[in-house]
Amino acid sequence: MRVKQRCYVLCLFSLFSFVATGQDWEDRTGEIEDAEIVVEKDKKIELPPASRLYEKISPLPLKNEAGQMQFQYKDFNYQLPDLDPKIRVLTIKDPLLKKLYANYLKAGIGNFASAHLEAFINSKRNEKYAYSFHGKHASSARGPVDKKNSGSAESFLGVNGKVFYDAFILSGNLNYNHRKNHFYGYDRRVEALRDTIEQNFNNFYIDGVLETRDTGSDFYFKLKPSFSHLSDHFDARESRFGVDFKSTFSLDENVGFDLSSYLSLTRRTDGTSINRNLFKVRPSVDFLAGQLKINAGLNIVYENDTIAGANRTHVYLSGSATYDLNDDVRVYAGLDGDIEEVNLHTLVDENPFINAQIPLVHANKELEFYGGIKGSLLRSFTLKAGFSLADYENMHFFINDPLDTAKFNVLYDTGNTTRFNFFGEFGVDKNNIFRGAARFDFYAYGMDRVEEPWHLPTYKFSLLGSFNLFDKILFGSDLYTMGGIKAKNFLTDEEVELDPIVDLNFKVDYRYSDQVSMFLNFNNVLSRNYERYYNYPARGFMLMAGITYAFDRL
Repeated sequence: MRVKQRCYVLCLFSLFSFVATGQDWEDRTGEIEDAEIVVEKDKKIELPPASRLYEKISPLPLKNEAGQMQFQYKDFNYQLPDLDPKIRVLTIKDPLLKKLYANYLKAGIGNFASAHLEAFINSKRNEKYAYSFHGKHASSARGPVDKKNSGSAESFLGVNGKVFYDAFILSGNLNYNHRKNHFYGYDRRVEALRDTIEQNFNNFYIDGVLETRDTGSDFYFKLKPSFSHLSDHFDARESRFGVDFKSTFSLDENVGFDLSSYLSLTRRTDGTSINRNLFKVRPSVDFLAGQLKINAGLNIVYENDTIAGANRTHVYLSGSATYDLNDDVRVYAGLDGDIEEVNLHTLVDENPFINAQIPLVHANKELEFYGGIKGSLLRSFTLKAGFSLADYENMHFFINDPLDTAKFNVLYDTGNTTRFNFFGEFGVDKNNIFRGAARFDFYAYGMDRVEEPWHLPTYKFSLLGSFNLFDKILFGSDLYTMGGIKAKNFLTDEEVELDPIVDLNFKVDYRYSDQVSMFLNFNNVLSRNYERYYNYPARGFMLMAGITYAFDRL
């Protein structure tokens, strides 16, 4: 503030000096007169208010002159450079496949001088071919009757392979099976000679399969020729050549045709040579109408068998219908008729204690009605229940030989045999952690020329379950029951009902690593010497322990 005041004072001094000099320049005598200067710093200069004009300016007159607008049209040609985007696609790496140990060895030992050896050798993942080898030996040197006199053994060797073409799959199997057992159902009051009670079965089997690769195409076929040869310890022989053919052709989404055929040429030598031939052809047509599917056709069968009047042709009606109640449940019903093949191969698989030179007759299933319901619940549970009612001619049964009760004869009902079956199934699978299955069957028979359905059960029940604990320990259990089996005691000429079969088994597998695991098997835990066939008690409690080793290469 003081600086400003000083500036004002200097300016005033300069102004007054200039004025004084201009006025008195001519009269100047060279002397300075005394004068007093008064500076008022607080003085306010007030100007009078200015007058304002409020008159509006008149607008200028407008001239309405018509004008003409001119437009220019020009073509613009834009040429943009080609778009060359630099896009980087985000890719996901293929998940690494878990290392596959295609081969493994299994070995175990148990009571009754039991041994188990098994080997699997398989090819790795390949889109062009696959092959495998399987070898197995299971034996028990001692059994429930007179130790070695009731021993048994089974050995198996098998090789199979597949070649994948664009349109076809070609595969084949070559198997050899050896089974050894003894006729230990003899009268124990009489000493038996082991050489006379030993039985051996040798079975050689080969087949080839040619089929279309796309099973969902409009046309599909499968051709399977096969040959097998069976021999036993008592010079019985049976050679069988068979051809199995199946094909389907879809005309459109609602109509299709099926054609299947089967040829069996059998030569049996057991004292005498017998040729037995069987040929089947089954044409049918499929109709689809919404949730309803119908199959209708014929089953034409020609046979020449060993009994009188068996050299003939049979024609059976065949048909079935299924209806989907919803996406998960369906009901079904149908009727059918067929010749069920009976030969030395099938009888040995059913009962290895059969006698020599037994008669062979095919079973004629003249008519069968069946129906039921099946479905799934909550994607983890499956249910199935149904029935069948069939009328048979020449149905076979096993009965002890009156002269040698350790062996069984085959008895045929040359009249009509009615068989009724009711069954129910239940299954559960919880993400491969827990699995379970149960099935119950009830049977009723109406006989014509045979007293009883010898050695056939009136009920069967099976229960299976497994539990996977952290992919480390696998627990498994199964229960089999069977009852109502009747036999005949020829020493007393009385009917005998065998005790119910109850067979409870447990097993535990401990996975030490991806390659090594140990197992424990507990068989017939209740230690019941039940009899599936009269005079043939089963082994009691059996324990087997062993180890499994998986490997990548030989």
